[in-house]
Amino acid sequence: MKIAYCVECAAPLKQENLTKYTCPNGHFFWNNPKLAVCLVLLKDNKVLLAKRALEPKKGLYDMPGGFVDYGETPEEAMHRELAEETGLSVETFEILDLQGHEYEENVPVCDIYFVSREWKGTPDPKDDVASLDWLPIDTIDSPQFAWKAPGLTDKIKAYLEQA
Repeated sequence: MKIAYCVECAAPLKQENLTKYTCPNGHFFWNNPKLAVCLVLLKDNKVLLAKRALEPKKGLYDMPGGFVDYGETPEEAMHRELAEETGLSVETFEILDLQGHEYEENVPVCDIYFVSREWKGTPDPKDDVASLDWLPIDTIDSPQFAWKAPGLTDKIKAYLEQA
């Protein structure tokens, strides 16, 4: 964790464990995961991947998505992020997977992966996306993919077999 001082009183923080920090004035700080959403869009056994235009992991692929804002539901965040990054919208979707990873040093994230085979609009890279590409599902397990997502390709393939 990069924070060393209490956000309430500026006293030095003491690390209790990897998650909990306290200050001498009795305030607590938890280094909990941030919530993020990703949308797995599928077409002809390919997945729509967004090439990152910004750090971290600039130039690598990820799913369209991003962090859930304060007061926002994961579904609302998924719709907002999809529109912001691709110009697309979806009406039918389901939750495919939940995974944790470290977004940056000391920034743990819990990703909710939504999946859909139906959308409205034409993919157009926007916001922090350099390009949008329909790539083989196995790209997710390659060095071209920004973060490891163990088992995600198997879950995507199983989802496709349900059709």
